[in-house]
Amino acid sequence: MQFQQWIPKSVSTRLMLAFATVALMTLLAAGFASHSNGLLQQRLEQIRADSIEVLYASARLNELSQQLTALVPRLISADSNYVRQRTREQLNRVLAEMQTWVIHLPDYNRYFIEISDQIRYSIGLIHQTVEERHRHAQSSDQQRLRLYPLYVEVNQAWINAPYQPIQRHFCPYA
Repeated sequence: MQFQQWIPKSVSTRLMLAFATVALMTLLAAGFASHSNGLLQQRLEQIRADSIEVLYASARLNELSQQLTALVPRLISADSNYVRQRTREQLNRVLAEMQTWVIHLPDYNRYFIEISDQIRYSIGLIHQTVEERHRHAQSSDQQRLRLYPLYVEVNQAWINAPYQPIQRHFCPYA
């Protein structure tokens, strides 16, 4: 019964109370929306900042992979040991920088380590193959230098040999 004493009896008072309640609810909703908007804005700024770092790291890794792709053929086609060693040093420097960038990625895991190790191993195999190819080429050059005087001697003997026409015998059964 006491609750009924607080209920206003006039229509104008009831109407004012309803408008005040609606206005208070509107103010509370606007405050909540403003607070939520501020939190959302902070989160978006954080995501954007993180994304820019990741995008920059991705662009740098792409540039380094292009350098890596350009250096491997140079290693394969190098004519001298000096050029091979310089190219190998450049490759190691690029791989080390790639490793540094990959470690700073947010989703860095064991997969990237394995890829990096496979690249290093493959480049090592290429370097060994190139070294072996050059050793074989040097050995082949040395053998050619030893055989050349013999070739010249045989060639001169063949040139100086008297001409003898080939005699063919008639065979009735052939």
